[in-house]
Amino acid sequence: MFGETGFTAQVVSAATSASLPGIAPPLGRTTLLVRLKVASDPIDRTSKAPNHIIMAVKYPACGPVPDCWHTEGGARALPESDVLDGTHMNSVPDWFGTLDANTSYFKYVWQFVPEGTDFSAAQFCLQQSDGKPDVCAPLGQVEPFHGQMDRADLESS
Repeated sequence: MFGETGFTAQVVSAATSASLPGIAPPLGRTTLLVRLKVASDPIDRTSKAPNHIIMAVKYPACGPVPDCWHTEGGARALPESDVLDGTHMNSVPDWFGTLDANTSYFKYVWQFVPEGTDFSAAQFCLQQSDGKPDVCAPLGQVEPFHGQMDRADLESS
């Protein structure tokens, strides 16, 4: 729960890439792309769409700000049904959108990390409001990204 917004976020996949459309990491860094499945919590209510600013991947070699402060960007949330149909018609903005009740969404977030980072003990974390500790879960397997990515999958507005 962040503020008055409740949602769940499950890591579906995590991959590194130096070349995603419209995303250029700084020299010496690569892009860690995390695909999430998000939904309102409780599922039968609407909620404010999650903002990438409250998300971060934390790993043992994290340095001080900005290494693991938050993700650098986040895409619009796409309803799972749209993703399965290959459309981008009903996306929800990262900052001000609303997740519909009883609907699952896919969302990408990305973070710039030093090249060669060891993610074996990495965690995906959500910041909570009111100074509560972050909610973290193991990130899971991180693979090099292979294939093509549509720029529309990474749009945030």
